[in-house]
Amino acid sequence: DTTTTFAGSLAAFYNEISIGHVEAGLRTWNKYSPFPEEMNRQMTGIMADLHFAPTEQAEKNLLNENKDPQSVVVTGNTAIDAMHTSIDQDYQSDIIQRHQDKRIMLITSHRRENIGQSLENIFKVARII
Repeated sequence: DTTTTFAGSLAAFYNEISIGHVEAGLRTWNKYSPFPEEMNRQMTGIMADLHFAPTEQAEKNLLNENKDPQSVVVTGNTAIDAMHTSIDQDYQSDIIQRHQDKRIMLITSHRRENIGQSLENIFKVARII
């Protein structure tokens, strides 16, 4: 639900090209949280012809917005599904091998609302873990 998603959808709309929205129907109903993703996803959803919902709740949200039930498909969470299909228990890495005696943690915090105190809190919890 990036701004490029919305811009691409708008360009497709202007050119009368069908739009499929992946991860459709996710809603907080607060246009400022997450910012600007909530508005990007809602405006993209208005223009979309096909809605690929990650969850049944997202599907319900779309149906409550009067989307055609035939245009909504529950697909599952693409990020989690990709992780399940790409994890290899026998994976080897030089970096992991060099640090195999240490704990390794990956933290992603790409949303704007994580800037400042939220990010500090994430690091505090990571230190505890």
